[in-house]
Amino acid sequence: MRTLGRQHRIALNGNSLSRQALAFVLCAVLAQATFSAGQSYPAPENAGAVIGIKPGATVDNQPLEKAGPLSRNAVLRTNRTGRVRIRLRGGEVLSLGGGTELQVSRANPDAETAAVRVQAGQVRSEVGRFHKNEGSYDMTTPQAQITSRGNSDFYLDVASARTRLIVYSGIVLVRPLHGPSTAPVDVAAGQTVVVNPGMVSRLELTAEDQEQESIWQTSFPTDSLTQSNRPAPSHKKLYIILGAAGAAVGGIALAARGGSSSKSSTPSTPTVPPSVPTIPAQ
Repeated sequence: MRTLGRQHRIALNGNSLSRQALAFVLCAVLAQATFSAGQSYPAPENAGAVIGIKPGATVDNQPLEKAGPLSRNAVLRTNRTGRVRIRLRGGEVLSLGGGTELQVSRANPDAETAAVRVQAGQVRSEVGRFHKNEGSYDMTTPQAQITSRGNSDFYLDVASARTRLIVYSGIVLVRPLHGPSTAPVDVAAGQTVVVNPGMVSRLELTAEDQEQESIWQTSFPTDSLTQSNRPAPSHKKLYIILGAAGAAVGGIALAARGGSSSKSSTPSTPTVPPSVPTIPAQ
């Protein structure tokens, strides 16, 4: 009887240990699943799709000849005349101009976040409205980080020593990656800013010529802007300057005339326009 009782207690203890081990394994599995849910999303290797191509583009050093899926971290390049247009999984549309190198390092449609690295070139980004507070679209260049919180349209011109940002609509945050101050600067629609190593220039209003030229640099033949109707340089500023100068000269002339009239009591003789010579009929 004592032997049976001891065996029964051993069996009970074994069952208890088994249940504890099973509970521990289940907790570990649930914890891993929770961690994974916060760090991943369906098909994370798929960044989006190529939706437009103009000859002169490559992806991972292979000719890019047709539309199709775009893998995360794939390197897109264009030559001087090439163009590429992509749509990320979150709906953002990127138009690459000539001489551009770009990678999409993240495109999470669930969290509404995306990250793009631009090494060089010209890129226009059209970003829709985000529904989550943490939603963001981030671009990194050698000099700056540019962030959109949604509902914006802007253009980057990236060179080896500077990054130029032109905002068409919405508000975009820009901050230098190096230097004594890396505080972000808000750039609103109609404004331009240049980021040099370690500093951000003052905000300037975007000139009409500059805005139209930047739009053309990332356009496609199917867009409203093409080579045949590329916007010509505007002379509006020149007209304004000439108009102001003409008004100033006219004002000086009137003032001088008024001064001479006040000094003389003799009324001036009206000027008679010269007669127009008549050309005899042949």
